[in-house]
Amino acid sequence: MEITIVIPTYERPDRIGRAMVYWKDYPVKIIIVDGSPNPFKLERTSIVSENITYLQILSSFEERLLVGASLVKTAYAMFMSDDEFLTYPALIEAAEVLKSEPKVAAVLGGTMQFLLSNGKMIGAPCYASAHHLTIDAETPIKRFEQRLRYPGNIIFYSLTRAPILLLAARFIADRRYSCQYISEYQMETMLCAAGKIVVINRLMWLRSLETAPVSFKGWRRSVLFNEWCQDDKNEADLEYLEKSADKFLSLAGENIQNIKGIDFIRNYAKFDEISNSNDRMMMRRFKKYIQQLIDIVPNNLGKQFLRLKSRLGVRSKSSFMQLDQVMKQLEMMGVRTDNAELLHIKSLVEKIKD
Repeated sequence: MEITIVIPTYERPDRIGRAMVYWKDYPVKIIIVDGSPNPFKLERTSIVSENITYLQILSSFEERLLVGASLVKTAYAMFMSDDEFLTYPALIEAAEVLKSEPKVAAVLGGTMQFLLSNGKMIGAPCYASAHHLTIDAETPIKRFEQRLRYPGNIIFYSLTRAPILLLAARFIADRRYSCQYISEYQMETMLCAAGKIVVINRLMWLRSLETAPVSFKGWRRSVLFNEWCQDDKNEADLEYLEKSADKFLSLAGENIQNIKGIDFIRNYAKFDEISNSNDRMMMRRFKKYIQQLIDIVPNNLGKQFLRLKSRLGVRSKSSFMQLDQVMKQLEMMGVRTDNAELLHIKSLVEKIKD
């Protein structure tokens, strides 16, 4: 096994059972970190699989990401939502890219969104701009600049190298913020800082719109990051976030220099030079890119389906199609699909009532 997927979850036993059924036959390590007060009962699915580790960790979402990332023993790893899917052929292709291209930090593929309608899985292409995403500049600052050209949370669920995932998890768990979207900004920031981003022309991520995102007191999905930023009561947290970003970006070269072929030390030495020089204009420019990134990424995420669909270009439920139609549309866009894989996912999705 070369790949680990860390899945945080909270009070979604049906989705966790479904994920276990999907992954049990693939040579991928799965680490499920459950923050639910009642642990998942394995007998619900009759699954005992050596590649799946289930942990009940009664701590914050951010801390659970760190626990999961800390347990990764494989070369490549990623985070994944409990109700969504990744296609195995795309994962293998993504790992091959990371193996052959040492300057690449993360790999993603095409995306489709799905939901249930009258017990049947329907879907639509998603994040079309990501199919042509280019983040290949030689320096982190330029990569941040390239990232800003593409709306949406499109690189959070990318396959990356295990040390990068761990560094990102430490960044995320450094402080708990009331706005959940900060963790997504932090992950995307770290991936851009770590290296180039590659998109393969194969369907990789099936994004679920079946349920509203997890939200509870003190950890709300209803407040987007740009709104959170403008609230004066969050000023101290925002200031800490800036300092935290600087700290983790400056540490990145030191902490992941063991990834052969990626010259992190050279890149982050440039950051140190900027920080310690009298050229404050360059430093302000760098901070501006980070601020723009954290403003734009969460701003394209919705708190519920009605809000989400407008941001993804889906105007009504009628915009969704049967699975074979989605596959044809994706293939017309140059995104390869794996029919057998999608039919397997479809059968699992339709077992849960909408």
